[in-house]
Amino acid sequence: GRGFRPNIALRGLDPTRSRNILILQDGFPVQPSAYGDPAAYYNVPVETLDHIEVIKGGSTLLYGANSLGGVINYVTKKPSEKPYEVTNKETFGEDSLFVSETSVSGTLDRLGYRASYLRKQGEGFRESDGFHVHNPDLYLNYKIDDHSEIISRSSWYHENSQTPGGLTRAQYDADPLQSQYSDDDFEGRRANTNLTYRNQFAENQSLETYFNYNFFSRDWYIARATPTNQQFKRDFNVFGFGGKYQLNYDLFGMEGNSLTFGNDYYFDKEKDIQDNGATRNAESGIRVANNDLTTFAFDFYAVTDLHPTSRLTVSPILRMDSVRSGLKNNLTRREGHDSTVAWLPGIGADYLLLEKSETHFYGSFHKSFQAAEFKEALDPTSGSSNNLDAQAGYHYELGLKSLPSKWLSLDTAVFLFDFDNETITEGSVRTNGQATRHAGWENAMTLNLTEAARKLVDFDIPEKAGDLSTSFNFTLIDTDFRKGPNNGNELPYAPNWHYNWALSYKHPAGVYANLSAEWVDEQFSTGNNSRIENAAGSTGIIPSYKVWDLNFGYDFNERWGIFMGIKNLFDEKYFTRRDTFFTGIVPSPDRQIYFGTKIKLG
Repeated sequence: GRGFRPNIALRGLDPTRSRNILILQDGFPVQPSAYGDPAAYYNVPVETLDHIEVIKGGSTLLYGANSLGGVINYVTKKPSEKPYEVTNKETFGEDSLFVSETSVSGTLDRLGYRASYLRKQGEGFRESDGFHVHNPDLYLNYKIDDHSEIISRSSWYHENSQTPGGLTRAQYDADPLQSQYSDDDFEGRRANTNLTYRNQFAENQSLETYFNYNFFSRDWYIARATPTNQQFKRDFNVFGFGGKYQLNYDLFGMEGNSLTFGNDYYFDKEKDIQDNGATRNAESGIRVANNDLTTFAFDFYAVTDLHPTSRLTVSPILRMDSVRSGLKNNLTRREGHDSTVAWLPGIGADYLLLEKSETHFYGSFHKSFQAAEFKEALDPTSGSSNNLDAQAGYHYELGLKSLPSKWLSLDTAVFLFDFDNETITEGSVRTNGQATRHAGWENAMTLNLTEAARKLVDFDIPEKAGDLSTSFNFTLIDTDFRKGPNNGNELPYAPNWHYNWALSYKHPAGVYANLSAEWVDEQFSTGNNSRIENAAGSTGIIPSYKVWDLNFGYDFNERWGIFMGIKNLFDEKYFTRRDTFFTGIVPSPDRQIYFGTKIKLG
């Protein structure tokens, strides 16, 4: 869709609102409440990104809250090394799409700066699907001396968007772009500021401290097909600070070891209000819910990288999480509290099999834990427990990665998740899935076809012919419930296979083109694995789909260029979600064509 509220999953975990992964922007959480309400109602605009880091395996223990299935770190664009540089990118597309990003950045002596403004708007690919986004951002990096620096970021994000909801099967077959809910609207506001201090105070020692504040407000007005509406209003205030220390050392003949330990303090407060309005467009009404939810969390972690031999690295890790949550119902004056402490050990290893080809054999084991979301775990009316348990399990991984040449990279890994309890989503309801298992095999390859032809078959391809490269990712996953009424069934929203492929071409004259495809297997929407679709369309099988994207462009020089793209090239009709709250099938975008210009001055 538009990417505002992502549903991302790794290794077969529940993708709903990206609850089982930790989403970071330059190392700082972006979800409104990492512990109490981690649903991703905000996503970092893709136009601001430099690249994306995906972290899996035992390393996720370093990141804590909500990293059960992995960590995604959005790394944003940084200041230009020039004293002054202005960039502008304008994108136009179908359905009145308009995206404008302008930035001013540079480096003046010890100060690096980047100020940017993003505007994004359109009517959307469906009826009642319009949106407007405004996002100014300021990034500063000041080098105090050759060993220390201060980094800060401040940003504001404002979104107004319509939410067209779901469709029954009959409505979807008649026209998947229609909407039955013309008055459902979402408004999100986010203010964020963070400050990081880094000091390499000795040749083998460094210290990093940080402070982070995040305010997020979301007002969602849901009328559906009724003459009245429901208004879900939530405000989040989130504070975090902490630090980490790193020491490089030699021990008992082992050289190049390192020790890293740190801790984080976290506090958030959420105001959760629901009003029922008398009309479809009402912005106030009868208050039926008024809750204050709080979380205080403290964690400590330590990891050491040991080198028993020049080829072997062993990395034991230990993490402690302490979480205390509370809920106060301001209408009934009832309160509820919950607290937990979890110790999470892990160990990783990496062995250099072949030095020339940089071939590594790696593996990891760690214990995972994710406290139950207090919004789901505590009843806001009575303050009593809803018996939603914490998620806990054991994770295993073995893999092999290699760089046989500059034009080929390979990575293959097998993994196993063994959960004592995993929370799943059926329709829109969060429930205990009880004991579950995820077993899978991941494969990734990148290949420069031009260089391969030159080296392997001795083709004399001139440099002016350009570069042609390809990449693919292929994942096989087997999931099942190990206990309970769904014992032996597959988990919902866990397709057995997922394949991505891309082909890229770049010519020295400035022409480039990229063709990519994604194939996804069919998947169940409920734990009972029913293929039968109900009348609302909110349950049943989600069919397999294949989507192609194409983009190409021409850079006239370093200063300016033009581009064009087609998303869903062959206009595949598909969907990836069935939802009880949105009442039915939630369609995915049809074919979308866009084009634009980009300019760089300085």
